[in-house]
Amino acid sequence: MQKDRDIILLLTGSTFFAWRSMMMKKAWNFRAWIAAAGLALSTVATLGSAIPLLDIANSQLLPEALTLGVIGDSEQPGIVNHTGGGFLQAVELPTVNEFAEAPGCYLACYSRLADNSVYPIGDGIYVMGQFRVAGQYGLDQHSARTCVPKGQEGIAIDADAHLKAECTRLFPKACPDEACWVGGDTGGFFGIQ
Repeated sequence: MQKDRDIILLLTGSTFFAWRSMMMKKAWNFRAWIAAAGLALSTVATLGSAIPLLDIANSQLLPEALTLGVIGDSEQPGIVNHTGGGFLQAVELPTVNEFAEAPGCYLACYSRLADNSVYPIGDGIYVMGQFRVAGQYGLDQHSARTCVPKGQEGIAIDADAHLKAECTRLFPKACPDEACWVGGDTGGFFGIQ
């Protein structure tokens, strides 16, 4: 599959021109800073052998206040990894990095309660925050961008009582009384399709 060969190169603005200039000089190494959501991640590649995207996603931490752009409306919302013109609003997604080892991935806390939510994803469901766990992207047979917690391969995690309790512990105002459930579709923040 092509997913293992994807490279994070979200180049915009001056980053693109710096990269283009380096490539025109036939530089053998280059550093591309991710211009998405203010991420402080970088990826280093050598021409001909790039670091696979999944390796980066499974080892890098996202910022604790991940800034995203909301597009569309509450009926058909969309989220992009940056802010700029044309967005309804910029939002900060609370991100907890208690687990900082590799491999790790992020689980999102979802709720039907609009109060204290960060953004809607549709059908009356809202994202409340996300947290990092031991696990990996790229293990789910249906989607490489889904976080699969360690030891829960092939198991539905949305009803897991321990993970629901984690949402309540980490985001008590947004997820009171275990009003949230978890989902692993968070690899898009790393550019995984």
